[in-house]
Amino acid sequence: MKKSKNKTFAQTKTFRVATYNVENYLDDTASRCCVKSAASKTKVRECIRALRPDVLALQEMGGVAALLELRAALQTEGLDFPYWEHVTGSDADVHVAILSRFPFSARRPHTDDSFELGGQQWHRHLACVFLNNHSHGNSQARCLCHYLQGCIGSARC
Repeated sequence: MKKSKNKTFAQTKTFRVATYNVENYLDDTASRCCVKSAASKTKVRECIRALRPDVLALQEMGGVAALLELRAALQTEGLDFPYWEHVTGSDADVHVAILSRFPFSARRPHTDDSFELGGQQWHRHLACVFLNNHSHGNSQARCLCHYLQGCIGSARC
């Protein structure tokens, strides 16, 4: 029987976390005009593969379909993230997501938190996941992905 190369989080002493603003990694149903081309999506995946993260936070991610497309493409290219979280915010197209090699012990999404700062209305959405490592004194890692969107004179605000 072949042993798996993938360690569980409980067996891991260190792990690599990366964050990446994928700048409108959208699917074809998005209402924006700036959907990434296939060549641009390939470049994004090349960068992610070069980082080889264990946990990856993504800003300006499209909908769930776009995230699953990215995840499947990375898997066929040798980088598997079996666990994921997608948080939808106030923007119709741009969201946040987290991909992980390790399972989440808890999820705490924050959607469309709004506040005023300097006379301007701001919206944010936040993905927060927890990873537990019981073999190292019950330690816990919290991974956050945050996207802040300001509104200036927009009807949406």
